Amino acid sequence: MQTPRDDLRALNDSDLTDLCVELGQPAYRARQISEWLWKHRVTDIAEMTSLPSRLRDTLAERFEIRAARAESLQKSSDGSIKIAYTLHDGEIVEGVFIPGSDGRRSTACISSQVGCSLRCAFCATARIPVRRNLDAGEIVDQVDDLNRRSLNELGRPLTNVVYMGMGEPLANYSEVVRSIRLLTSEIGFGMAARRITLSTAGLPEQMHALADQAIGINLALSLHAATDSVRRSLMSSARDWSLDQLADAVRYWHSKHGKPVTFEYLLLAGHNDSADEARALARFASRLPCKINLIEYNPVIGIPFSAAGHYVTDRFAGILARAGVTVTVRRSSGRDIDAACGQLAGRRSPSKNAVT
Repeated sequence: MQTPRDDLRALNDSDLTDLCVELGQPAYRARQISEWLWKHRVTDIAEMTSLPSRLRDTLAERFEIRAARAESLQKSSDGSIKIAYTLHDGEIVEGVFIPGSDGRRSTACISSQVGCSLRCAFCATARIPVRRNLDAGEIVDQVDDLNRRSLNELGRPLTNVVYMGMGEPLANYSEVVRSIRLLTSEIGFGMAARRITLSTAGLPEQMHALADQAIGINLALSLHAATDSVRRSLMSSARDWSLDQLADAVRYWHSKHGKPVTFEYLLLAGHNDSADEARALARFASRLPCKINLIEYNPVIGIPFSAAGHYVTDRFAGILARAGVTVTVRRSSGRDIDAACGQLAGRRSPSKNAVT
């Protein structure tokens, strides 16, 4: 039986340098390997043609490159494209390419876990128990593929990346941070950190740790309620961390980065969309460096929630605005292909459309 090979992409720069020294190679070979992996995006060690053939053979005996594979896609009437990615162990995650309505932006919405470690009552992904974390390479693979979609569809690269797909990014802290560093590295994508947003349901300890990282990204917090009782009824994480703890983490983030946190607030009819809830949110937000995105709920079969109507949404936004809170209403893309916020569920598209 063949001995299983390790994933070469799991090695960081220090690991690669140690490996090259172990193999009797000069230390600069480590940077060459990194460039082949992250800048040139090879999926076969044999393609690393600047390396001596003997070194390539030795690496291929011990390692493989476990790249995610785009298997099927669905395209929305609004131009959004949802891709199902098959991982090396057969697990599936979904990512979404979202063209901006302004004709200038294009966004990759990417996943960080197979399933989700949290159990938000309104989310399709939450119905899938978390099976494992994605490694940094699998996260970057999604961005690489969706960047090619942007080039094909719009003739230009992605402008933004959002960690808002399947999973809770801060529950996969180390690999998510590594993926961000790869995306912003000169030997990776070279993307500006300000173009990257991480969305969390609120893990205060990890929010503090992320604030201490000098990575310059944007932080979004899925709030969805401004009272602990309502938030606990909607989100499992709220049973472990109170709004006061989240407020402390938001202040700490701002003290380190000087950036406001975006509160994401999903309007659920009859649950968190009343005028009283709006006033509670205004009181909570007015004490913090933040802005608010009100999000339309996207229906999921088998989940008993529905969207607030336009009148209720406008009333809710008006109460916030009159209280001096910065608020916008976010319209979701890709709803007709189950690619909108809260609809990703890690499945191949029914038609198994060919991926090119």
